[in-house]
Amino acid sequence: MRRVFIFFLVFLSLTVPVCAQTADNVTKLLESKQVSFDQAAYFASVWIHLIEDYTGEQHAGDLLLEKIPELSVIKRNKPLRYNDLALICMKAWRFKGGISWSAKQNRRNALREMKAWGLIPANADPHTKVNGRETLYIMMKCGELADAKGVNAVKLTRKEKKAAKKAKKQAEKDKKKQKAEENYDYSEDVFDYTDESYNNYEPTTSETEQNEAESPVSEEILYEE
Repeated sequence: MRRVFIFFLVFLSLTVPVCAQTADNVTKLLESKQVSFDQAAYFASVWIHLIEDYTGEQHAGDLLLEKIPELSVIKRNKPLRYNDLALICMKAWRFKGGISWSAKQNRRNALREMKAWGLIPANADPHTKVNGRETLYIMMKCGELADAKGVNAVKLTRKEKKAAKKAKKQAEKDKKKQKAEENYDYSEDVFDYTDESYNNYEPTTSETEQNEAESPVSEEILYEE
């Protein structure tokens, strides 16, 4: 597992800048026996530069579905199977398959193409759930193949890139604000009643007159029996 982790990070760093969040997500995925659509969408989207690596998995899933509506056949609340992952990879990297894939771009034909290229084991059952380690390895091989073939993966439009930059700036601003709040020393706001200046405090003549003017006058009513 450690070998896959190191190799994946090294290979990914040659393609995109790797941040702490990406490393954490890699570790989390390697330990997962099942993979969700959003998890796979995150790594595929980071790899093809569709999102920044600080983006959350759910947002990555939303964006990939928006860019590739054909992926809506995959159930987001269910663990990914080999045929699901094959479709994600074929569509995200825009691989050009054979006649069957060109005629009908579905999960069955996607898996057939991925097997033919050696990206997925030939004996893999379409409905078998794929684990995190296998997912990362398959995506790593897809990245290698795309680089070798010079494939143009799914890209953001100019408007989406502008929105992504704006979101990044806002995220950095919120992060700085949160850090400042965490480092703020609230003990300075507590009044020190042991301070000698407080114990020896005596109101001035003007303060005394002002307090008397603001205080309501109490009247005593005497009752005689």
